Parts: sequence; structure tokens; C-alpha cells
Amino acid sequence: MEFGNALRIVPTPDETQQHPMKNDIKMKRDTVILVVLLTLGSFSSNAQSSKSEKVIVDRSRLFNQAFLERRDSMMLNDLLSVKGLFGNFENYIQAKASSIRTVLESKIAYDTKPVEDITVVFGGKSSAVSVYILEMIPVGADKELSKKYRVMLFWAKEKGKWKLLGSQPVYLEK
Repeated sequence: MEFGNALRIVPTPDETQQHPMKNDIKMKRDTVILVVLLTLGSFSSNAQSSKSEKVIVDRSRLFNQAFLERRDSMMLNDLLSVKGLFGNFENYIQAKASSIRTVLESKIAYDTKPVEDITVVFGGKSSAVSVYILEMIPVGADKELSKKYRVMLFWAKEKGKWKLLGSQPVYLEK
């Protein structure tokens, strides 16, 4: 032992020299424990993200229904964040209230094909982006007038609930 301004324990040479096999066994044991913990953590994380992914997909479909098919202000009010900005099909960016008002005042009704493939990418536990292709046809119009859009929806968790923070449809040329 060595004494100075503070008490410090210095190992003796016998304590620092351990048998090499003991170090290998300890390292293997620590590696196995680390792998088990990481595996359990990834299963838990995958289960959580899988559950969240289903919620995001369901809410993305609800957004399409509320926005295009039903024009449901109560459903939109539940889906949209007060903090959000939402792009519409005419390339305007609107806040929540004006976006809902635009939907309710629109004179054009659309038929939409069911959205099949929705891709969800998470940015941590409280943000996500969903992307899908949406095909719309004005009601009563020829299929020639159908339009396809790539829709990106930006989601954030607010008070434990996934809310739409932003949306941007992008017209896809034929």
C-alpha cells in the first residue's frame, strides 16, 4: 500500500498476474452474458416496434379515409397534431385547422384504391415516417384522370398517442 494525499490501494505484483486460462474463461462468460442480454433486448425492441408499426399503418389508413373518403373532421382532429404542418394535393402547406377546413369545403370527391403496402421507418421510439402509393380518381371521372401520389406521413408520439405531425403527397408522373 502507498499513502499520499488520498488513500490509494496499489495492487501487489501477485494480484495483477492471473492465470491466462482464468482470463479466457471470464472473457467467454462475459461475452455470452452480453450476447444473451443484447438478444433479449432486441426481441423486446422488435416486439415494441412491431406493435407501433401496426398502429402507424392503421392510423395511416384512417388518415386516408378521413381525408379523402369520409371527410370526417372529428377523425382528422384526433389524427392530426396541433403542432403539425400538412401538405395537400395542390401543393399548399397548411396548419391543422385550415387543413381540416379545406377537406370539409372541397367540392371534389375521390374514389381511392385500397392502400396495400405501407412502409414504416422509425426514428427512435417516438417518431416515425410512413410511405405509400395512393391512387385517386375523381368520382364519376374516367380512369384516365386517375392520379398517383407517393404520400409521406410524419408521425410523433404525443402523450402516448401517435399523432400526424406532417404530410406531403408527391405527384407521380404517368
